[in-house]
Amino acid sequence: MGMRSYQQQRLGNALTWALQSQDAGFATYLANKFLELYSQEGKFHSMDLLDNLGSCMLVSDRLTFLGRLSVNTTMFTHILNLLVWLLCNFVCGHYVVVNFRLCDKPAVYVSC
Repeated sequence: MGMRSYQQQRLGNALTWALQSQDAGFATYLANKFLELYSQEGKFHSMDLLDNLGSCMLVSDRLTFLGRLSVNTTMFTHILNLLVWLLCNFVCGHYVVVNFRLCDKPAVYVSC
């Protein structure tokens, strides 16, 4: 069933089947696909599944990395949004200019 889901481009469902069957090889392969999609599009697919992996992420080291990356990326995004809000609402003062450079993405300049 997991392979059928993968062939239908349903990665979240395929990962669920891989976790149910404790298939570490297939889970690692799917985690690589999730990471590949993230690197291409800049967002995670099946975020609800990744947020609730729990101890299932220990099936594969790559899946563990994917689970922790999704949590940290979400937290980092919330922190950046809060900082931008603070800057734009003049809580930090007019003299603060922040330069964010995220990986190979263009730099984000915030000046209020």
